[in-house]
Amino acid sequence: MVTLAFIEVGSFILRFVGTCAVFYPFFLCRTIGAGDIKLMGVVTGFLGVWDGMLVIGLGMVFAAAAASYRMIKQGTVWFRLERAARFAVETGIKGRLTEYPGYFEKESLLRLGPYLFAGYCLFLLIQ
Repeated sequence: MVTLAFIEVGSFILRFVGTCAVFYPFFLCRTIGAGDIKLMGVVTGFLGVWDGMLVIGLGMVFAAAAASYRMIKQGTVWFRLERAARFAVETGIKGRLTEYPGYFEKESLLRLGPYLFAGYCLFLLIQ
């Protein structure tokens, strides 16, 4: 019985750390916050790899829809696409991860927590 508990805890920790490792480069570029990555790690730790990735994917779809709506409403779609393209080219030229421009603009930040929760709710509905 105790051995089974250790296996479950070890499995949780492995999934948590693995998810955090996958998303860590996005944190280094300042495109995702550390809290969002830890939340994704906890989701994957509790639900398992495939269900956790489904919830994260659904949450990202909700976040993308919200970000698109916000950019259209603000009229900044082309500006942000240009900035993202410039970031990708600059990172490729330098050959290393660089910081995403505009990270410290408070009006452009999008917290992923509510969207991951929406992804989890949709996951529960389709399960």
